[in-house]
Amino acid sequence: MLVHDKTYRLQPGAERSTGLLPGRQCTWRVRIIDLDQGEPGVHHLLPLILVAEQTGPVISLTSCAESIGEKIRQDLALDINRVLWIEQVADRPGQWLVARFKPRPVGAHIYYDINWRPIRDNEYKIVRAYLPELPKAAHS
Repeated sequence: MLVHDKTYRLQPGAERSTGLLPGRQCTWRVRIIDLDQGEPGVHHLLPLILVAEQTGPVISLTSCAESIGEKIRQDLALDINRVLWIEQVADRPGQWLVARFKPRPVGAHIYYDINWRPIRDNEYKIVRAYLPELPKAAHS
């Protein structure tokens, strides 16, 4: 079941740390699917699927997870260990990647290192069951 659909934007001034051209604003449409609500009685190891798509002209090579992922995680109180984070590659429509988050404690705060891998067919099939308007995934 789709439980969240919102557009997120980088804050003004963020272009200095992201490689974004000055004066441009990068936005992502972020949708969250809750598999547990969609299939009551079935327990999922990763019950939440976050789908991020850069909207508007492609003006940044940074990803949603790497630029505003922590803000989204905090705003929605997401347990990142229970989320399958999927993003469309900004300059390659139809190509999707999955983020793998590795916690890195620094003092009292936890940061995350992010590694990317291509989406698997079964993962994309589940996403398209809830978001049928997404194009078929292109495979590398």
